[in-house]
Amino acid sequence: MALWSIPSIETDDHVITATYDATGLIWVKLWDNTLEGWVINDADPAHPQPIILQPLPPAAPDVSPIQTPRWFHYDEGGIIAPDISRGTLAQALTWLCIDQGANRRIACYFLHPQLRREWNEWAGVNPARVVVGSPTEADEPQVGERPSFDRLPGVGNRQPDLNT
Repeated sequence: MALWSIPSIETDDHVITATYDATGLIWVKLWDNTLEGWVINDADPAHPQPIILQPLPPAAPDVSPIQTPRWFHYDEGGIIAPDISRGTLAQALTWLCIDQGANRRIACYFLHPQLRREWNEWAGVNPARVVVGSPTEADEPQVGERPSFDRLPGVGNRQPDLNT
C-alpha cells in the first residue's frame, strides 16, 4: 500500500468538516478549512482524503440509515459529500437536518465570505434548525476546532455578512 499526496491547485477550494454530538442525531457543527491537497491510497484511489491544517473530526457513531459525513468539499460549483450527495450549501444543510428522518440542528463557524453569506441566508429561513448558543455542554472548543469569536448575542451563531 502506498500513499500519495497531491497539492490543491485551486485557491478557493475548501473542506467543510462536521463534528456531531455523541449520538450523531442532535446537532452538527460545521467549520470551513482551506484545502491544502489530497492523500490518495493506491489501494482505494476512488476515495481520496483531504489535507487541511487541522485534524479531521472523529467519525460520528453509526446511525444508519441516517448519514453522518465527516467532511464535504466546497468550491464555486457547490458542495460534494463524497459517495453521498452534491448540491448547494443550502441543500446540504437541509439534508443534514432531515436525512432519513433525522431532526438535527446545525451550528456553522464559517470564515469564507461566500459560505458565511449562504449560511446566514439559510439560517434566516430555517431558524428552528439553527443551534442557538454553544452546541456542547462546555463552551470550550473541542480538540482540533477553532474557537468562534464572531457569534452575535441574541442570534446564536449566525454571523454578520461583512461584505455588504
